[in-house]
Amino acid sequence: GPSERALAALKPFARIAWEECREPLPESAGPARTRWEIHSTWTLLLCLHHAEAEAERCVRAGWQPQEWRTEAQALRHIFLEHRSLRMLGAVLRWLRWAHSWGPECSQREDDGCGAGADASYERTRRTLQLKGSL
Repeated sequence: GPSERALAALKPFARIAWEECREPLPESAGPARTRWEIHSTWTLLLCLHHAEAEAERCVRAGWQPQEWRTEAQALRHIFLEHRSLRMLGAVLRWLRWAHSWGPECSQREDDGCGAGADASYERTRRTLQLKGSL
């Protein structure tokens, strides 16, 4: 479907952004923080299109709305029927990723950054307070 095609088109650019982000490059290539933000933006776009592609796959496989008997069925129905919820889910995936792998994590390994890191609201609030954004 269209989201699968968009996803395929985005992946090479996201890969380039990742390679430029992780390679030590001269300052003339742009500050490392800016390269991280570019990579992060591409990752957000991938998350958004992944959510849409997941919905397209389910519909293509023959999913039909039915009466809910479980919470899982209700969530699947809402996810597949409401684009806004898919976008919210995609942004939440991206936020978890950004908290787990952002530049702050590479600078401070001892605070639980990396795989399985705390991506909670409280951590977000503390980080923004430290940066002076709140």
